[in-house]
Amino acid sequence: MFSRVIRYVVFIFCPALVGAILFQAAEAQQVKVFSVAAEKLFAKGLSAYKKGQFKKAQERFLKILDFPLNQRSSAAQLMVGKSSFQLEEFGLALSMAKQLRRKFTGSRYIPDAKLLEGDCYFSLRRYFEAAVQFSSILTTSASLPLQASAAAVSYTHLRAHETEADLVCRLLLE
Repeated sequence: MFSRVIRYVVFIFCPALVGAILFQAAEAQQVKVFSVAAEKLFAKGLSAYKKGQFKKAQERFLKILDFPLNQRSSAAQLMVGKSSFQLEEFGLALSMAKQLRRKFTGSRYIPDAKLLEGDCYFSLRRYFEAAVQFSSILTTSASLPLQASAAAVSYTHLRAHETEADLVCRLLLE
């Protein structure tokens, strides 16, 4: 009788438990679909960005964020931020960079988002926060050109705007 109860528990509850675990794992992985429409809209947005048409680019990239999760979602998130930065909408740019880091934790654009955050903080005269973002890029596996950009900006620009209150920024980097 006891062995029947154990078999019942194993055959009924274990598959349910395994199913629940697999469902949670699939939900956490953010399944992406390939979207031809997102691909075309991204190309148009990138073209507008390269031509300096930042408002048009921003609008196109924002439309991609309304699509279901796709191959261009994280890149579009970054480009909304970069377009917003060029339009001097630093609050929106900062928000987009932070959202990218939260929503797309495994994205290859995380170092770019950190650089954008640093640029936004710098433009908002929040030098300490800028220094933190720039220096965090130097400790990641970001590309060498991105790290070089962060290092140059973090030291040269922050040093130029250093006050007694911001001295800690330089000390953090040295």
